[in-house]
Amino acid sequence: MISAIIITKNEEYNLPRCLESVKWADEIIVVDSGSTDSTIEIARRFGAKVFENQWQGYGAQKNFAIDKATNDWILSIDADEEVSPELQEEIKKVIQNPGNYAAFKIPRKLIFQGKFLRWGSCYPNYQIRLFHKGKAKFNLDFVHEKLVVDGKIGLLKGSLLHYSYKDLSDYFDRFNCYTTLDAQKRFSKGKKFYFWYYIQPLLRFFNMYFLRLGLLDGLQGFIWAVLCSFYNFVKFLKLKELRNEKK
Repeated sequence: MISAIIITKNEEYNLPRCLESVKWADEIIVVDSGSTDSTIEIARRFGAKVFENQWQGYGAQKNFAIDKATNDWILSIDADEEVSPELQEEIKKVIQNPGNYAAFKIPRKLIFQGKFLRWGSCYPNYQIRLFHKGKAKFNLDFVHEKLVVDGKIGLLKGSLLHYSYKDLSDYFDRFNCYTTLDAQKRFSKGKKFYFWYYIQPLLRFFNMYFLRLGLLDGLQGFIWAVLCSFYNFVKFLKLKELRNEKK
């Protein structure tokens, strides 16, 4: 028996695709943090159990969802993701006979501007998303939360499909939020700003586009490498601002 958990806020664009891909689960848990669009109505239409919870951070929200789940196995999926048919069948089989594994990593395919990005370190981008309820919890980092697993971690072959951004406007809306959270996370851990951070984004672009062959993904590969490098540049500048404010 398996529960799919999803945290949401204003996800009416992505949520139907996501829910359609997990409707086979024994239970769907949606934890919403104040949506003002039709997110909650969509979730209920798909038969999900909907809980409203004030935003506590990504890890805390997902832990809240885990606590609401009633089955032994949990599939944690983001609203902008989709379970492929191959992954669906693989999950059904593996939870029947998981061996001594407490959790499983799943490869994730990034879909950017309608294209699957295979190169530039984009794939397989393994994510731990399937786990036994009593064996894992998310940490409470501000951003890029991680699942902490007590036990052995296996590997699945079927993919999650990640429809990362609706368009560039959506990208930059999230960009501003995530770079701020990333800088705050580093600042809270006492991280310093170093001069080489001005150069690091250029090195990241070179690594993604040339060394990791992002160029093979065509124009979208180039755009993605540029955006990822710029993300690094801005998060480090925001860290510098926080340290200057402290002084």
